[in-house]
Amino acid sequence: MESLHRLLASDFESTLREEVIPGLLHNFANPLNGIMGRSRLLQKRLQDHSQEKEKAVEIALPVFEKVINDVGLIARDSDKLSVMLQIVAEKMHCVFNTERQAINLSSLADLEIRFLDFYLDFKHNVKKTADLDRGVPNVMGIPSDFSLSFWGLFRHCMETLRPSPVKEFSISTGAAGGCVRIEIRDSGEPLPGIEPGSKIEGFDPQEFFSSPAGPCPRLLRSLSLLKRYDANFEAEVSGGINRICIAIPTKAKG
Repeated sequence: MESLHRLLASDFESTLREEVIPGLLHNFANPLNGIMGRSRLLQKRLQDHSQEKEKAVEIALPVFEKVINDVGLIARDSDKLSVMLQIVAEKMHCVFNTERQAINLSSLADLEIRFLDFYLDFKHNVKKTADLDRGVPNVMGIPSDFSLSFWGLFRHCMETLRPSPVKEFSISTGAAGGCVRIEIRDSGEPLPGIEPGSKIEGFDPQEFFSSPAGPCPRLLRSLSLLKRYDANFEAEVSGGINRICIAIPTKAKG
């Protein structure tokens, strides 16, 4: 399990340089440009108004309305930037947190999906839907294991979606039978080894997806790491949709 963790961590770190950092800069640039531009406009309007302070109130009123609008836009962009910085901070904390603790997998999945918007292809080209039950019971585990596993699963979906003309991704969470269930669907290339219209249940990923050097290394490593938590798996290919369902017992030993 430690080798799987290291492989996924190394894989994640490589994408930071190649895809995430450019995405960070792109996403941060928009609100920063808005803040800077509106701040300059606000400064100019106030300067212009101070030069015309002797004039009638009807001249001053539209200026103040524009100032109020500018302040609102600056606040909006500041909030957007703050949220993005918080997402990055939370993701970095999770991916390096190796302390065993109670974890809400719906909250973690939400964080992982929001972080994926820093991958620009996923942000702009994939239709995403999420139905996350925040009331699912916690599971005991290591945040880094789940963060890396979710990232690897989502990245697998991203890669299969790239050549697909239809790019749709969805995730849902819920609880049933003493387990937290995570269901992931995508419209990408079919899962290997599964005939269209068929489903497999209770499989061992290391047996079914045989080799780390095979066609789905991220999928294999991510699912195999979750076996540490007594996870049970289902996989299905039907109607042009791949479905992977993961059930993790709330009392798994980990």
